[in-house]
Amino acid sequence: MVQNRQDRRVRRTRRLLSQALLELMLETDYESISVRRVTDLADVGYATFYRHFRSKQELLGYALGSVLEELGTSVSFDMSREEQAVAFLRNVDQNREAYLAALTLPPAHPVLKTLHDRVKQLVAARYLPRADSDVPVDVAVNHLVWSTYELLRWYLLEPHDYSLEQVAAMYVKLVLQPTEDAVAEQ
Repeated sequence: MVQNRQDRRVRRTRRLLSQALLELMLETDYESISVRRVTDLADVGYATFYRHFRSKQELLGYALGSVLEELGTSVSFDMSREEQAVAFLRNVDQNREAYLAALTLPPAHPVLKTLHDRVKQLVAARYLPRADSDVPVDVAVNHLVWSTYELLRWYLLEPHDYSLEQVAAMYVKLVLQPTEDAVAEQ
């Protein structure tokens, strides 16, 4: 019982710190955010931060990695492409602040690079080379990941009147279908 309560407190503290960092990233650039500002906004003690994370970068990796894990549980391989696209965009809408915060980072930021590499590994495990295609799997996966990133940028940052379902259909036509024309699903 004590362990469960402790785990709940740990999860709560990590969630509060994550939410505070993501919120601050929408107001100011990541590099100018101090750990003190994060702990103040989260209403968590400064020393408590360091009991959970070694650095602001580790917190950011945790916050964005948590969203990636949630995405992994909401999109399954037994879904159709269309269902996967809708589930993906629902995850984006439910975690809008985290995705927007990630988009504020430069593409070469170490945390973003680590997340892109994780996504590429997960996606690469899904595909095999096609005998009738000269596109290597790693090139197709890289295209899929970066095209998804750019579609997200448009979806979240540009004004539009498209429904989630319409954007999902565009995602299938522009990103998923061309990738699957080049490589085979396992």
